Amino acid sequence: MNGRRSLLALALSLVVLASIATPVAADPSLSITDVSVPDSVTQGDDFDLTVSLSGDELQNSEADVSLTLPDGLSCSPSGAQTATLSGGTGSASFDCSADVEGDYSGEITVSASGTNTNDGSDLSDSAQSGLEVISPASLTLSTTLDNSTVDEGSSTALTVVVQNSGDTSTSYQLSPSTASGYSTSVASGSDNGTISGGQTRTVEYTVTGDSSGDYTLNTTLTAGNGQNVLEGEALTVESTGGSTGGSTGGSTGGNSGGSGGDGDTPTPTETATPTATPTPSAEESPSTATTATPVSADDPTTDTPVTTASDTVTPTASSGPGFTVLAALLVALGTVFLVRRR
Repeated sequence: MNGRRSLLALALSLVVLASIATPVAADPSLSITDVSVPDSVTQGDDFDLTVSLSGDELQNSEADVSLTLPDGLSCSPSGAQTATLSGGTGSASFDCSADVEGDYSGEITVSASGTNTNDGSDLSDSAQSGLEVISPASLTLSTTLDNSTVDEGSSTALTVVVQNSGDTSTSYQLSPSTASGYSTSVASGSDNGTISGGQTRTVEYTVTGDSSGDYTLNTTLTAGNGQNVLEGEALTVESTGGSTGGSTGGSTGGNSGGSGGDGDTPTPTETATPTATPTPSAEESPSTATTATPVSADDPTTDTPVTTASDTVTPTASSGPGFTVLAALLVALGTVFLVRRR
């Protein structure tokens, strides 16, 4: 009796030991435990997508992982990727690119599939993930010149506006051109620094005209994102020098000439010359000699003496009304003389 009891106790002990030594088979399973992607990337940038797995009783300890992507994202490999699990865990990685700006949160579908080692049935799991693709920094430049024409030594204002229409920030540097005919200096704002997405920077310069001429005032924008932008404004600097001396001299000369022609009182630079009354010379005195040629008494046709052309008194020169009166008087005297002789 005691022997039987001893054998029974020994058998029970062996059964217990056997059950402890033989591990219990795990249930077949496959699950996606994590999908790792950045929260956001800049359009045009690359990023990694990593899928973490856990599973048991998988044939060859392998699982196939694939992605379903929205338009605007692309990943490689484009098909399924095989992940090997060790100790019940594994992972798969994809190289992706953000092609188009947009919010893709929850729009990436990750799928994993495998085969049950025990019965050949399919095991699978899926998860949703995503990220935001933001636009890169994009700078625009505009310039305005208050006055396009200034005098030498005068100034005007040049207003420069930098705007970042992108989502990310970048650095900027403004450089107005220089020339011998004008100079520029910052009046307000900063011509260099960092500009965030959606922000605007305004810088005002004082532009001074130094010498006359036509110029192109260029402003260059250099950005940290590789952008280089150029804007130009036309500037004319006019000379303030005059020709006062030439105008005065010309006016004086013209007035002097006009005064001489009009017979006005001569200027101090002129010498007044009195006008002398001409005195007729001997040659200019009218001839007072007349020759009376009587007609012969034998001429039956006339009883009156005839005066020939030589009897005409002709002044040889006249210099004014005095000479005319004198000539008339002499003619009258000559006529009286002839009449008395007859």
